[in-house]
Amino acid sequence: MNSEFSVEEHNHGPAWVLAVTGELDLRTSPELEERLTRVWSAGAELVILDLRHIGADQVERVLTLTGVRDLLTVVDAPEELLA
Repeated sequence: MNSEFSVEEHNHGPAWVLAVTGELDLRTSPELEERLTRVWSAGAELVILDLRHIGADQVERVLTLTGVRDLLTVVDAPEELLA
């Protein structure tokens, strides 16, 4: 897994996809939070977090343990929500 953290933003009309790569942790999470805040503030109607490149098993576990997964629509690929 690539440990260098980055977030790529892709606009799809009223929807934004934020593709996250690398290691998401306490050091890098403020950058993701800033990006999420920026796209919501810009008027995004839908924000999709593409977390496929940060370790699906770890992400799934954290989201489940924290209860956040119950608040999200989880799909295998962002394209499923953009169709």
